[in-house]
Amino acid sequence: MDVGGYYKFDTYHYANSTEGAVNSPLGYPGFLEMQKFATYDGNVRATWRVLPNVSLISRYEYQWSTIHTEPDPQAGLPDVESSTMSSHILAQDVTWTPWSRLNWQTGFNCVLSDTATPASDVTQAILDSQNNYWTVNFTSGLVLDNKTDLNLSYFYYQADDYQNNSLAGVPYGAGGHEHSVTATLTRRISERIRVSLKYGYFRYLDQATGGNADYGMNLVYATLRYRF
Repeated sequence: MDVGGYYKFDTYHYANSTEGAVNSPLGYPGFLEMQKFATYDGNVRATWRVLPNVSLISRYEYQWSTIHTEPDPQAGLPDVESSTMSSHILAQDVTWTPWSRLNWQTGFNCVLSDTATPASDVTQAILDSQNNYWTVNFTSGLVLDNKTDLNLSYFYYQADDYQNNSLAGVPYGAGGHEHSVTATLTRRISERIRVSLKYGYFRYLDQATGGNADYGMNLVYATLRYRF
């Protein structure tokens, strides 16, 4: 069992907002002077060796974040807590080594995240942001001989947070599905020289743009590594 946590604080100063940003369309983000992000995180992980060649790793993580926004002094508005974010992160991995030359691993990750702002309580034009998504991955490694390895992997991603509130405001929220398959062949020519060839296919379907951002992609990647 492992238990951990951390606290993180970030401050962003928007230099363009301090001089004429209110009257200039070139300022980004125009009317903001500063934003402060504070994150509290706690996590726990459990590793269970079910068999000598089978192990399970379970993980849970909770994050709570606050965002404070300080407008430009010319706006005459005070520093406010503009939004809060809460996230639950769950992960499960299984590793199986049925043979000394073969290993197999699968993983599942689920993120339940919500961002709330004061504006969402008074208008339908701005909705609470749902940032939920989940992924599944499979990876297998095979030692073909003493100098050659083959690795195969599959990855799937899904987010279903898109909300079409175009009658009241701008629709936000990710809505997409992604598949990817990769195969990597590695050959150790000598103790110093190693070459690899990788092929991958990626397919993404985007809901938020009505399918206009859909794509399919082929990847071919070759490397030559020399170790001094």
